[in-house]
Amino acid sequence: MAKTLSEKLLRLHMKPKRDERKIKKIIDHLTGLISIHNYPVTRDEAKDLGLNVEFATGGMEDAIWAVYESYAEDIELGKPYNPLMLLGEENTRTFEQKAAFIESGQVTHAFLFKGVIQKSALPTGQVAANVNIQSSSWEEILP
Repeated sequence: MAKTLSEKLLRLHMKPKRDERKIKKIIDHLTGLISIHNYPVTRDEAKDLGLNVEFATGGMEDAIWAVYESYAEDIELGKPYNPLMLLGEENTRTFEQKAAFIESGQVTHAFLFKGVIQKSALPTGQVAANVNIQSSSWEEILP
């Protein structure tokens, strides 16, 4: 899915026939060579890949940072994922987790995982959590 989405987004902002090799290089780098989901691609690295990068300053840089912090809060980037903590004293719980966003001037879409977390006891006496993803899809987010 990451490759398909990356290609679609790049084709919207580049000339697909002229930039075919560049698009492939960018996609291969971002979806193959980098295998960590939370890897931060710096402006310099993005520019080296051939992406059109502007170095924002002043108020624009502050606005971009505010958008990033809003996404980080919604996705809970600074919080380790621990399904047992989400369960608390419950044995079973449904969950919904936003994983990515795409925004335009008119609408925001989020990639959502929905599922069930269930406690289970291991033979050693430890408690484990089974996470069952029941669906994942892009959904429009209402303001």
